[in-house]
Amino acid sequence: MKDEVTVYLDQYQCEKFDVEYFESCELRVRADILLDSKIQGYDSHHKNILEPLGDKFIHLEHTNREDSPGWFKVKYKINA
Repeated sequence: MKDEVTVYLDQYQCEKFDVEYFESCELRVRADILLDSKIQGYDSHHKNILEPLGDKFIHLEHTNREDSPGWFKVKYKINA
Protein backbone atom coordinates (compact mmCIF):
# COMPACT_ATOMS: atom_id res chain seq x y z
CA MET A 1 0.00 0.00 0.00
CA LYS A 2 1.37 3.38 -0.84
CA ASP A 3 1.23 6.17 1.72
CA GLU A 4 -1.74 8.47 2.13
CA VAL A 5 -4.39 6.14 0.71
CA THR A 6 -7.56 7.01 2.59
CA VAL A 7 -11.05 5.58 2.87
CA TYR A 8 -14.17 7.08 4.40
CA LEU A 9 -16.35 5.43 7.05
CA ASP A 10 -19.67 7.10 7.79
CA GLN A 11 -21.06 7.34 11.31
CA TYR A 12 -23.13 4.14 10.87
CA GLN A 13 -20.03 2.18 9.83
CA CYS A 14 -18.03 3.58 12.75
CA GLU A 15 -20.76 2.42 15.13
CA LYS A 16 -20.90 -0.99 13.43
CA PHE A 17 -17.13 -1.49 13.74
CA ASP A 18 -17.00 0.14 17.19
CA VAL A 19 -14.55 2.88 16.19
CA GLU A 20 -14.61 6.63 16.55
CA TYR A 21 -15.91 8.96 13.84
CA PHE A 22 -14.32 12.12 15.29
CA GLU A 23 -11.57 10.83 17.59
CA SER A 24 -8.30 9.03 16.89
CA CYS A 25 -8.56 5.26 16.60
CA GLU A 26 -7.48 2.21 14.60
CA LEU A 27 -9.36 -0.59 12.88
CA ARG A 28 -8.41 -3.97 11.45
CA VAL A 29 -11.04 -5.19 8.99
CA ARG A 30 -11.34 -7.28 5.84
CA ALA A 31 -11.55 -5.09 2.74
CA ASP A 32 -14.61 -6.93 1.36
CA ILE A 33 -16.50 -6.56 4.64
CA LEU A 34 -15.73 -2.85 4.75
CA LEU A 35 -16.85 -2.48 1.13
CA ASP A 36 -20.14 -4.26 1.84
CA SER A 37 -20.81 -2.29 5.03
CA LYS A 38 -21.63 1.00 3.31
CA ILE A 39 -25.43 1.14 3.04
CA GLN A 40 -25.44 3.51 0.06
CA GLY A 41 -22.50 1.71 -1.51
CA TYR A 42 -19.06 3.10 -2.14
CA ASP A 43 -18.04 5.29 -5.06
CA SER A 44 -15.52 4.23 -7.71
CA HIS A 45 -12.59 5.75 -5.76
CA HIS A 46 -13.26 3.45 -2.81
CA LYS A 47 -14.09 0.44 -4.98
CA ASN A 48 -10.76 0.84 -6.80
CA ILE A 49 -8.96 0.68 -3.45
CA LEU A 50 -10.96 -2.04 -1.71
CA GLU A 51 -12.11 -4.49 -4.41
CA PRO A 52 -8.60 -5.64 -5.44
CA LEU A 53 -7.86 -6.49 -1.79
CA GLY A 54 -10.73 -8.98 -1.65
CA ASP A 55 -10.79 -10.83 1.67
CA LYS A 56 -7.45 -9.44 2.88
CA PHE A 57 -7.34 -7.64 6.18
CA ILE A 58 -6.34 -3.98 6.18
CA HIS A 59 -5.22 -1.80 9.05
CA LEU A 60 -6.86 1.63 9.16
CA GLU A 61 -5.84 4.59 11.28
CA HIS A 62 -7.92 7.69 11.98
CA THR A 63 -6.22 10.78 13.38
CA ASN A 64 -8.39 13.26 15.24
CA ARG A 65 -8.68 16.20 12.84
CA GLU A 66 -11.73 18.45 12.86
CA ASP A 67 -11.58 18.85 9.08
CA SER A 68 -11.67 15.12 8.31
CA PRO A 69 -14.04 13.12 10.52
CA GLY A 70 -14.51 9.58 9.26
CA TRP A 71 -11.45 9.52 6.98
CA PHE A 72 -9.07 6.67 7.75
CA LYS A 73 -5.57 6.21 6.39
CA VAL A 74 -4.90 2.73 5.02
CA LYS A 75 -1.73 1.87 6.90
CA TYR A 76 -1.04 -1.60 5.49
CA LYS A 77 -2.48 -4.84 4.23
CA ILE A 78 -2.32 -7.79 6.63
CA ASN A 79 -1.56 -11.16 5.08
CA ALA A 80 -3.60 -13.22 7.52
